Amino acid sequence: MTIETGRRRRLWALTGLVMFCASIAVGWSVTNLKSGGRQDLVLLAAVALVAIANGCAVPIRVRTQERITFTPAAIMVLSVLLPPAWLILCTGLGVALVKAVTKYPSGGRLHKALHNTSLQIVAAAGAGALVAAMGVSPAFEVAASPGGTWIGLLLVVAAAGVAVAAVEELTTPVSVALATGAPWRQIFWRDFDLRMLGRAVELVLAALTIAAISVQPSLILMFPFAILSVWQVGSHRLRLRAERQMWTTLSEATGSLNTLSDLNALLNLAVRSVAALFGAGRVEVELWTAGQERLVRMDQGVVSEEAPDVHLSGSAFVSCALESFSDGPIGILRVYLSGSRDQLSDREQAALRSFAASLSRAVNNAILHADLAVVAESHAQAARTDPLTGLPNRVGLMRELEEAVRRSDGPGLLLLDLNGFKKINDTLGHTVGDHLLVGVAERLATASARVGGFPARLGGDEFAVVLAGRGNRHPAIAAQILTEINGLISVAGMEIDVRASGGVATAAGRVNIQALVDDADAAMYRAKASQVPVVVHTPPEDGGPPRRLDLANEIGAGLSAGAFVLRFQPIVDLVSGRVVGCEALARWEHPVHGLLAPAAWLNLVEQSDHLAAFTQYVLRQALDAQREWTEAGLDLLVSVNISPRCLLDEGFARTVHALIQTRRADPGRVVLELSETVPVSGLEAVDRTVTALRAAGVRVALDDFGAGPSSSLSVVSRLPIDEIRIHRSQVARMDSSRAAAVVVGAAIELGRDLGLAVVAEGVATVEQRRVLAGLGCRYGQGSLFADPMPSRAVIDLLSDGRGVAEPLPEVEVPALVGEAVAP
Repeated sequence: MTIETGRRRRLWALTGLVMFCASIAVGWSVTNLKSGGRQDLVLLAAVALVAIANGCAVPIRVRTQERITFTPAAIMVLSVLLPPAWLILCTGLGVALVKAVTKYPSGGRLHKALHNTSLQIVAAAGAGALVAAMGVSPAFEVAASPGGTWIGLLLVVAAAGVAVAAVEELTTPVSVALATGAPWRQIFWRDFDLRMLGRAVELVLAALTIAAISVQPSLILMFPFAILSVWQVGSHRLRLRAERQMWTTLSEATGSLNTLSDLNALLNLAVRSVAALFGAGRVEVELWTAGQERLVRMDQGVVSEEAPDVHLSGSAFVSCALESFSDGPIGILRVYLSGSRDQLSDREQAALRSFAASLSRAVNNAILHADLAVVAESHAQAARTDPLTGLPNRVGLMRELEEAVRRSDGPGLLLLDLNGFKKINDTLGHTVGDHLLVGVAERLATASARVGGFPARLGGDEFAVVLAGRGNRHPAIAAQILTEINGLISVAGMEIDVRASGGVATAAGRVNIQALVDDADAAMYRAKASQVPVVVHTPPEDGGPPRRLDLANEIGAGLSAGAFVLRFQPIVDLVSGRVVGCEALARWEHPVHGLLAPAAWLNLVEQSDHLAAFTQYVLRQALDAQREWTEAGLDLLVSVNISPRCLLDEGFARTVHALIQTRRADPGRVVLELSETVPVSGLEAVDRTVTALRAAGVRVALDDFGAGPSSSLSVVSRLPIDEIRIHRSQVARMDSSRAAAVVVGAAIELGRDLGLAVVAEGVATVEQRRVLAGLGCRYGQGSLFADPMPSRAVIDLLSDGRGVAEPLPEVEVPALVGEAVAP
């Protein structure tokens, strides 16, 4: 038995009980009839009064069968005019006439007619019994009150009204709850204030009518006109209240839709909201967008999902199309009406259209959100995956190392590369080299799976494996992996003998991931130099000059002595060859080890307490150099790398602004590059700092795009940046790797679409310059144009007003969407 069938049976059972009580009342009335003067005229007037009062019904809420009638007022009037037996019969006859005239033919409406008629008969019986209990004996005229006063008569009328209200308030909410499935308490208290106000109006109307009849009996004819007047006023007010309630509910429902991005939750909420809004027992939302063909149905409070071709028959419904943003209908919303109702009012139809429009937007947004989530996950996966071999890349490796350090006391790291790979590339070509790398990656993945390792490709012919287990087992595991990798691999019909060298380092309680990588790298190079398969890192042996620990301890002294110097590499307009700016590159003039590149010490600075002082030191030197260029007549921007850790300092933007003001520099000619040592997106402090820098006029660039975690699209979309700098490794591999060419092209296109300037790093050949310019990349830097040089050498290089390269007039560069780097 379905839920609807069970409710229908319980509703008929309640109606049967009411009809049984009404039958008893009618039977008693027939056996206790009393006659009197002017009986026919009074009885006719009584039946007419009940019929008119019952016919002037006011709906109390949108799309429900609950209504307010003036029948209680008529019963109160007749309770002091007619004996109880005649009161019961006249009430039943008047109500029955109204139901017959309004054509209740069958089904649900017949059930409703029988229920309401019986209910009014029971209410009249209760009123007559209570009046008789008070000692009043009506005889076809206004009966005298028990005390002989008007107050006493008013109390009698009020008692009759209480009896009628008690019967209706105890019965009607139960029947409505059974019909709709809503809780009885909710039905009882809904619009309770309006119902009580209506009963007060009915009492006043009945009292005034009794007073008028006692003075002049013929004034009873004015009662219908009074009912009609009150009905008009009450109907208008209730209709306004119902409409306000409907639009308030609609506003809340559509507002809730806009908060959901999950399509399942959205459709579930939609069918429930429509059912509550229009009092419908059944609602359907059908979608037929690509990949989303589905039908969600709510039937008597139960939500289910059906096949799209499962439709219901035999029930009237109204529908509204769901529209896509641009491609026409994507679905339909159906509201099934109960009983013989087959349409909504004009205002309800407007509300349904408004809801359907909101649902359309919400469904489109949910589908778009799901599509974007798939794309974002795809991009995130691509950012962590090497495109050639399918192994995790450096980003994936670093994340796995961090997780491994958190999971255990001492994970290990194996770094390895192929011996003689450069010779294979040079003699057999890059295509053969790529196929060889794929074969090695497959072997590495298989070997790593056997020992529970995590393989990755770092670039070129360099691979890595995160080793699990105790540190004393790492050398044996590494040796096993290398044994499985080494051997002949068939590539393009040739047998190539693969030999790899590896270095192993163990975390052993350390938390510095980069130090672990450096140690494994040092061990790997010693293995290559010693021509042995594997070398295990041991601190006394791998501490060769310069020692990292020594350098870390000397950073403060180097800053105090001014040992850190800047070299500037020109940034060039690829088409015209004109220099538009320079990137500041830090070097350490070490008193023992000579000029040290950043690879030897930069990460030590970032991990030290000297980072803020070092950053300010570099900015001051870069701004001083720019001032020298300006005084020499050169209008050049200066680009400076900063650590993402600086962005976590909320005072960093103020410090930069103060330095620029002190040097009287133009903030629009200063570019701060976010380096890729750690991810920078997703932190509110970073967002605030970058926003403050740009508000001060400073330009912000995303450095090394395409080579690390900050190259993900989430950073570009989240941080307000001005420039993308393509990593030199991608530029160098453009001509040999389709994946690198795609990355470069995508970065240029992304910059064009977002209005960002794009600078290619590491431009080394004329062909690279030509290809980049043809793709729409306007700016580049690299050895093709000039190596890094002191600031004074920049003035000497550009003093003649010429560029550093001949123009490329035959290259047509697509128009840029955003602002260029050049002044």
